[in-house]
Amino acid sequence: IMKKIKVDEKIFPVGDVWSDIYSFTQSEMRVSESLSFSSSQKPEHLLRRIIQASSNQEDIILDFFAGIGTTAAVAKKLNRRFLGIDISEEYCKTAVERLKLLNLE
Repeated sequence: IMKKIKVDEKIFPVGDVWSDIYSFTQSEMRVSESLSFSSSQKPEHLLRRIIQASSNQEDIILDFFAGIGTTAAVAKKLNRRFLGIDISEEYCKTAVERLKLLNLE
């Protein structure tokens, strides 16, 4: 038996697994991370969460839209191997230079 009960108050979720990831407008600005939509860079905190939730150390992370290498940089910081693919030769060169700067070897 199902009963329909009318609720006259707004109910908000307590939180979820993503509640500690800030939106683009609330995130702290860092020199290494651009949060504007025009830059197309993905937020490192979000990538870190996704990579940690879906892989183990030494796994291979594949990014078909590597761009300037944010996913590869986060994967490298988390001790994952990575493969980045991009159609733009300029972006590929930028990603390689960015990864050299990490010097995490």
